[in-house]
Amino acid sequence: MGLILYRVEVVTDILDIPRVQLRRYEQAGLVVPSGAPEKPRGRARYTEEDLRRIRRIRRLQRDLGLNLAGLQVVMRLLDQVDELQRRVVRQ
Repeated sequence: MGLILYRVEVVTDILDIPRVQLRRYEQAGLVVPSGAPEKPRGRARYTEEDLRRIRRIRRLQRDLGLNLAGLQVVMRLLDQVDELQRRVVRQ
């Protein structure tokens, strides 16, 4: 089975998130769509991993009340932890 890719409209429906909020996350560098666009000049699409990341961001924002700057710091730290865990597993 191939990689499942979601368009923006589908992501906003699945996650019940306003499109403008998703764009804010993208502009802040919190989310970068991983999937290639359907058309050469189209928007990139989202993978399941991207959806998990957005859910994590939403939880941090809701549960801890973090603003975009706080989310950037926390997500950078979590990304570093994830990378270190991957390195340990490879050894």
